[in-house]
Amino acid sequence: MNNLNSKEVVPESVSGCYLLCFADNPVAHALAKHYLGYAINIAARVEKHRSGTAARLTSVLVERGGKFVVSRVWEGYTEAEEAKLKGRRMRKPSPAMKSNHKRGSGVAKHCPICKQRKKEMECIPQ
Repeated sequence: MNNLNSKEVVPESVSGCYLLCFADNPVAHALAKHYLGYAINIAARVEKHRSGTAARLTSVLVERGGKFVVSRVWEGYTEAEEAKLKGRRMRKPSPAMKSNHKRGSGVAKHCPICKQRKKEMECIPQ
């Protein structure tokens, strides 16, 4: 399983988990700063996010004129591993459950873009 960092162009037919970063967006201030997902074809799923037809979070971002980058890809990861990355246990889906997303799930710790920014901010004298 490959762990690809800062891959804006994801090769076709790559399956696994991916992390979208929109922390640099002024329109994202009221939204989350990251989206972590799983897809059988990550490149196709990212295009759906860009067109605003994937997750509600990214569709709102796109509607507001925001942009994002693919900051990380975990090639070959499964849905169970996605749940671990998000810091939660896999649950058996039920018809009553609309979403298993929890606010502030801490996926920023996996973002190389945000890690670098934090490191740079620590170097700036106050």
